Amino acid sequence: MTSLFLQAVDVWMFRDGKPFDVGGGYRAESIFPPFPSTIQGAIRSHELVLAGVDVKDQAAIEEHVGTDTDMYGRKIKGTFVAEYKEGQLTAYLPVPANAAAEEGKGWKCLKPIPPLPGIQTSSSLPQVLWPNLDPGKHHGFGDWLSLDEWKNFWGGQSVIGKTSRDLFMREARFGIEINYDRRTVEESQLYETEFIRPQTYTGLLVETEGFTHAKWKSGFLRLGGEGHGATYESVTDFKWPATPNPLPKQFALCFITPTYFAGGWQPTNGDWSKFFDGPVKLLSAAFGHYQSLGGFDWAKFRRNPQGAQAHKPARRYLPAGAMYFFENQGATALRANTITDDGADFGFGRVLIH
Repeated sequence: MTSLFLQAVDVWMFRDGKPFDVGGGYRAESIFPPFPSTIQGAIRSHELVLAGVDVKDQAAIEEHVGTDTDMYGRKIKGTFVAEYKEGQLTAYLPVPANAAAEEGKGWKCLKPIPPLPGIQTSSSLPQVLWPNLDPGKHHGFGDWLSLDEWKNFWGGQSVIGKTSRDLFMREARFGIEINYDRRTVEESQLYETEFIRPQTYTGLLVETEGFTHAKWKSGFLRLGGEGHGATYESVTDFKWPATPNPLPKQFALCFITPTYFAGGWQPTNGDWSKFFDGPVKLLSAAFGHYQSLGGFDWAKFRRNPQGAQAHKPARRYLPAGAMYFFENQGATALRANTITDDGADFGFGRVLIH
């Protein structure tokens, strides 16, 4: 596996899934970190550049980087906000969805318990995340936890984390549509775009497998909207906590990249069996608002630019930080460290177990 650290040359733009066009004061917002689908497109495109592949030769493209659904053994294993300073790499994860603010102390881990006597909830799950803390004010608490803080969080300690502004800034820029035939601007065609400016030492940690070209050690690639760039450097493989095998009697599963389930917030009919090699029971869950992702299929458009339906249908994804609590009902192990109904090889559905 190769770990790459990407830094912005100037700014980045990673649009969300909302429609965007000039006119009427439309605004394009950025998400950070970008979806795994954005990163896999940039990595595979640069692989073609490094290999000198003719981008009009579809057979050569598939030979080197695979198809839109199969990378032929190559994998993108995750994209994470990170700092790289003096040879030390620190990855940051979103605050888990089971966190509660403890006044004056930081984020505290909530663990599921049976519903209190006389209390009814709308959930069909057997346990709830009952907030037994005084939420108070959490001004100054961060949205991101380093991996050490993430471990302390699960160990029962209060953690502060880093705010988004500690890691990156959001910049709004305005533009107006240009009529290139008349060399004039179009009236009332104003738009706004939001860019991401990472702080010094902040960038993206991208873990890859199967991209072995020698020039992946360091270089420059295009990344994000408007063709902005990034420098990349191969760094020492980052070590994530090992997955217990077999799993504990009760365990928490935390998504550290977005994931897609055909059944919405869980697999179809609540069937988790394809992800575990033994029986498990879902006890409780916590997750934030869904993220929408669509896209444009350039390969399909190139094959048939006149009649192709190149716009991908929008899907709803669970965000990173989603939490699921299970009971292990046997000597059960996790089949892989990705849990998703689609896109595992592109970096969706990466999980950590506690």
